[in-house]
Amino acid sequence: EMLALKPVLDGDSQGTWVGLYNAIAQANSAIQSITTVDNPVTNDELLFNDIVGHAYFVRSWSYFSLTRLFGDIPLWLELPDADNLSKPKTSAKDVYAQAISDAKNAEALLNESVGVGYPKQYAANMLLAKLYMTLATNTDLQESNLTEANYWQLAYDEAIKAYGQYQLVS
Repeated sequence: EMLALKPVLDGDSQGTWVGLYNAIAQANSAIQSITTVDNPVTNDELLFNDIVGHAYFVRSWSYFSLTRLFGDIPLWLELPDADNLSKPKTSAKDVYAQAISDAKNAEALLNESVGVGYPKQYAANMLLAKLYMTLATNTDLQESNLTEANYWQLAYDEAIKAYGQYQLVS
């Protein structure tokens, strides 16, 4: 008799699933509720852009984590309502494309206005590098117009932006 190799949703993985989708819901709320501006000038504009940048970063990282663990997953880009409570699964390839888009939005909006202890633009660069490295090593997730070498170059281009920006504490 053959045993099926199906992952079992134990307490840890269920907690991860629920926790990451809660983070996504909060990020969606910020993204939909806060207006950003292309050329922020005032402290409020800078702060609101930074907050939405954090929301895009959290959503990108959450989808990256979920799809690495579970493959195809439901993709929530809006707030839940009575008409959209049951979402079908979205292909991992499309989830990765959304995670890349979100990380790029985070990179553009993050500006360090919130203060110490929050992700900076370089966190978005490193997340993009990780996303691109993942795609470089999995042809099923790659866009048809990009090669493995293209993805490695994109990963390098993002990682080098963060290179030298941080140092270890003694």
